[in-house]
Amino acid sequence: LMPPVPARCRVDNAPAELQYDRQWQTARVRVATPAVPAQAVELNNLATWVERFDLSSGRWEQGPARSLDDFGLLPYGYVKYHAEFSLSIASGKMFIQTRADDGKKIFLNGKLVPDASVPKTQVEFSITGFAQSGTNTLEISYELFGNPNFGKEMSELKGIESARYGADAQSPTPISNWQIQMFPAPMRGRDLDPQFPTRDWKPAELAPVASSSQLVPAFTWGRAEFQLGEVPSEWWIPWKLHIEAERDALLYLNGKFLGRYVTEGPQRDFFMPETYFSTEAKRPNVLTAVLAYAGDMSPIRALRVAPYEEFALRRTRLEVEW
Repeated sequence: LMPPVPARCRVDNAPAELQYDRQWQTARVRVATPAVPAQAVELNNLATWVERFDLSSGRWEQGPARSLDDFGLLPYGYVKYHAEFSLSIASGKMFIQTRADDGKKIFLNGKLVPDASVPKTQVEFSITGFAQSGTNTLEISYELFGNPNFGKEMSELKGIESARYGADAQSPTPISNWQIQMFPAPMRGRDLDPQFPTRDWKPAELAPVASSSQLVPAFTWGRAEFQLGEVPSEWWIPWKLHIEAERDALLYLNGKFLGRYVTEGPQRDFFMPETYFSTEAKRPNVLTAVLAYAGDMSPIRALRVAPYEEFALRRTRLEVEW
């Protein structure tokens, strides 16, 4: 609303045509917003490191199976269990009980046991075809991703309660000695450890090659560095991480947890908070992706940092003179 007739109008310091309606005492000016001045950054070159159930890597707790709450701070991720037991005959059954119906992956001598890798508190399976005479290795990845936010399960305990093996359920032999790793070696609590050495990480390039569908007792870490270009002062541009992969993944930006990618989806875009980005002009940003149950980076189909164009904002300067 402009009662007097304006003499001139400028939009972003450039002369603009202004249409004035005397009857309604209103003025109209057309403003065109240009395209977002930012381009997506493809993260095709990474440094990778394969994390296995290696007792010499990171901190492991030794002893009987007990609630993970007893160890202190609970992680958001994968807790590793490692144990060894002996058999005279490579047959029989194994009985595993957990304190909650969280997800888990059970590997016997490096082979995934599909029937037992289900989110149930009690599972039993035949060890025939997985076990061997002599020493056997049991590895369990316990997927710890929080509690339900309602009902009696809000305060449920977490972790493996027991694992037993034998010919039947009447007289099984319990596994009493475990090695348990709450946080992987590159972690300092729930954040990445900035001092964790990466000199042994190997370069890898994302390529559209077929990946194995077999799940393995390993986690592949990938690090990619990137920098964002200068953004004009009149713009505010939020950024997102886009990922497509055939394995679940945990995502970190400059050591801060960004989100959890799940193949069952449908989320593929993850908002990247401004406060997580590097504030130093010459210091690149580091994106870290942890692929679950993969021995390399081949399960990743796409990994890019892109502007959230639908949420970008631009300030337009409007000047009117009389």
